[in-house]
Amino acid sequence: MKNKLLALGLGGTVFTILCCFTPLLPIVLTAIGLTGLLGVLYNDAVLLPF
Repeated sequence: MKNKLLALGLGGTVFTILCCFTPLLPIVLTAIGLTGLLGVLYNDAVLLPF
């Protein structure tokens, strides 16, 4: 039972991190000089399968 709860907790944590980090992606990519990747990464393709 503990392994199932751990897996559920980790899955929820990863989903929350993705949802909260995606809006910040343009700021982070601009700060590190990778603005060209915005068209590829910032189309919510990461979140569509969820």
